[in-house]
Amino acid sequence: MNVVVGRGIVVVSVVSVLLLVGFAGAVPAVSNASIDSAVVTQTDTLPENETPRHENPDEYTASADDDAVEDWLTDNLDDRLRDSTIALEQEEYELASEYLDDEYDDRVEQYVEVTGETDGTGDSTSDDDDSDSERQSAYQTAGDEQESLTSLTKEYDETKTEYETAREEGDDERARERARELESLSQEIEETSTTLVEQYELLTDETGSDYTEMIESINATRAAIEEAQAVVRSEQFVETELVLESAAETASFENPLQIQGELRSADSSDPPFDDRHISGLDQSVDVQTAEDGTFTLVYRPTTEPVSTDSISIQYTPDTETAYLGTTESVPVSLEQTALDVDIHEHTPVAAYGETVRVSGTATAANRSVDDLPLTLRAGERTLGTTTVENGSFTETVAVPGTVPVGERSLSVSFDPDDRALMAASADRPITIEATPTELEVDAEWTDESTVRIDGTFTTADGSGIEGEAIDLEVDGVTDGTVTTDEDGTIETTVSPSDPEEPVTVVATYEGDGSNLERAQDDATVSPVSAPTGGGGGSSVLSIPVAVAVGGVIVGLLVGLVWWVYRQDSDETDRQHGSDERPPVSPVEESTTSTQRTADSPLESAKRHLTDGRTDAAVRSCYAAVRDAQQSVLETDQVSMLTHREFYHRYRANVTDATPLLTVTIAYERAVFTADPVSQDDAEAVLRTAKQLCSTDSSPNDDRTPAEQTDG
Repeated sequence: MNVVVGRGIVVVSVVSVLLLVGFAGAVPAVSNASIDSAVVTQTDTLPENETPRHENPDEYTASADDDAVEDWLTDNLDDRLRDSTIALEQEEYELASEYLDDEYDDRVEQYVEVTGETDGTGDSTSDDDDSDSERQSAYQTAGDEQESLTSLTKEYDETKTEYETAREEGDDERARERARELESLSQEIEETSTTLVEQYELLTDETGSDYTEMIESINATRAAIEEAQAVVRSEQFVETELVLESAAETASFENPLQIQGELRSADSSDPPFDDRHISGLDQSVDVQTAEDGTFTLVYRPTTEPVSTDSISIQYTPDTETAYLGTTESVPVSLEQTALDVDIHEHTPVAAYGETVRVSGTATAANRSVDDLPLTLRAGERTLGTTTVENGSFTETVAVPGTVPVGERSLSVSFDPDDRALMAASADRPITIEATPTELEVDAEWTDESTVRIDGTFTTADGSGIEGEAIDLEVDGVTDGTVTTDEDGTIETTVSPSDPEEPVTVVATYEGDGSNLERAQDDATVSPVSAPTGGGGGSSVLSIPVAVAVGGVIVGLLVGLVWWVYRQDSDETDRQHGSDERPPVSPVEESTTSTQRTADSPLESAKRHLTDGRTDAAVRSCYAAVRDAQQSVLETDQVSMLTHREFYHRYRANVTDATPLLTVTIAYERAVFTADPVSQDDAEAVLRTAKQLCSTDSSPNDDRTPAEQTDG
């Protein structure tokens, strides 16, 4: 390239950038309404070959059809749960988890927002609210339990592989350790599966939808684990049983229940005496074991509900032994015992942020109580909790700002009134003193319609005060509240009614019902003024003028680059001879364009990938696969099916629907989410689509597409 010309291009480029920047700075701020209008215009004028994004439920308006949005969300949640359970049954653990990712949680939150609407009068209908709440909870719990079941099942499979490897290598100790872990995992899977099925039964009652497929899939997964664990259990363990007998059924803290027991093994062998860990409910108990395996257990209830009608006694073996644990129940009827709580020492005077120390004892029937939870309060405000150990407690807590100033009662209490130990409390007087505070605010314009407010709320010594509400007024009109963060700072924005006049912001902490004193501060900002040029004339250029001038500059720059390119091309031809290709005729160019237009969906997908348009590539892949596999569905209404309906019908007619599921998931991401599909994922989808579109692939072939390709 000619050096002078090159420098000319640099100069023109720099000048263009400077001019465009200058125009941009001179253009007035575009209103939100203008931006919204532009977005709508762009959305309405998408190219014919582009698939528009679906409406985001996050952006539905009050005038939208809430019932339709609720139906869409219900279908989306149900589809995700169904596909996750099926993927789990097929041991596709990563795929099962993907269906219940953050997007599932987002959909549940949207469902809560939609179904949480009132009846239009401002009052909620209690029956509808209860039903909505149960459904919301069921969807959230079902998602959590499904994810937990997936994780547990995956861990079970991985641990079982380690167990089998240890057996093959003759490592008996490691095999038994893994077998013990498998036993624990199988029990967790059983409990989680039970909870999950209960949630689907609840959703069936609440929504009227059919969750039979999900329930059957979960039960199949659970049955497979039970069958596998039965084999492990027979290979590694000896089962045990507890034989229990009590002299009476009535028990209390004052009159504990004595239980005679015997631990037996199924093969008549004796478990080692030092390996007999016996517990009743959540209480670990020291057991004196005789040589014949008998023992005596004393059960003294404390926090159990008086409605308890049985207690569970459990034997837990050491992990290295060959014995399985076992559980047995004993019938019981509980009676209450009076509890006595006393405070021996306490802090008599305190203020915000200062510590209060309290210590005392808890006894019942002249015996020390152990492992009993107590609540600490100052007046009506809870300060914290403490636990009684060996009959005594000591706790230190900080005074929050929510405790009012003045003489208060410092109390320690056991609150439940339906437990084996009766409710009880003790209190002592405490004086809460007021704490001076300081509030500082600053305000500044962020644009022509918004003022940002920053501030701090601290004690006199500069310590930030967290979680307090600061009232805001803008030009004498209340504008809501803002809550201080962990270091006492606030940050928010307000929109003044008249941006052409000075704006005064007043921040106030009232301190009602608090031990923090009232504080107030204000800040005033001048109106935003538009920039003016010399001579008093306006230098502000309109957007169309700026765009036109910028277009001219860009056009000149492009023309200059083209001219330099032609000069270089001519110079190259002169140096290396005239071997240039003949120009393409208009007919040939038209033919090439027609061929591109007639590309198959897979060829289009390849071009889109080359251009980096991954979402378009995935959409083309899905179109190709759907066209290639539609005959499998045996229906004339294929065009009427959604992508999910197409997949479910396809799965019912083939041995392995995983490849189509992979393409369908990617299609959902390309069409329904804002983030584009990654290049690697799009390339993987293209490979799968090629397999599904291969003429050698038969839908009813038992081999996977990968095996068919290899074959």
